[in-house]
Amino acid sequence: MRWFLRSGLRVLMYHKVTLAAGDALTVTRRQLEWQLDWLAASGFSFVNLAQVLACASGGGDLPLRPVLVTFDDAYLDTWEIARPALAERGLTATVFVPTAFIGGVSGWDAEPRPLMDAVRLREIAAWFAEVQAEGGYRAYYKKQGAVLQGDGAAGGLGLDREFFESLL
Repeated sequence: MRWFLRSGLRVLMYHKVTLAAGDALTVTRRQLEWQLDWLAASGFSFVNLAQVLACASGGGDLPLRPVLVTFDDAYLDTWEIARPALAERGLTATVFVPTAFIGGVSGWDAEPRPLMDAVRLREIAAWFAEVQAEGGYRAYYKKQGAVLQGDGAAGGLGLDREFFESLL
């Protein structure tokens, strides 16, 4: 584990989150919560994709020990299981959406699983608009009474702005 503590950005890429054990691309909610709590307790700063992109283009620095949490494929369990675990901790994550399969199933899996539909993605977009109206993630969660971990922006699930504007 010593290698993980070196400097630089860490990107954690999750796929499926379940309540019980699954395949190699699955973590349980308990495992996800343990990992998030360990990162926070170990002094990592949770950042969002906008911060990473701004830093990459010379628009600022990342905090000490940055970590970016991502979820691939917009599985419905990201909404149902991972989102509450993140929200309870005031943390942010980015969801990468396979736009050709919105509301469908993951035909690429041996056992296809449901993917988020446009309704769920619109809910993320509406939530994001509410967060922005409050002045950003930290202000939103402070108003909600959440205890924020890390020095990065707190939040929940984020989507590419151009993508979710197309849903509205």
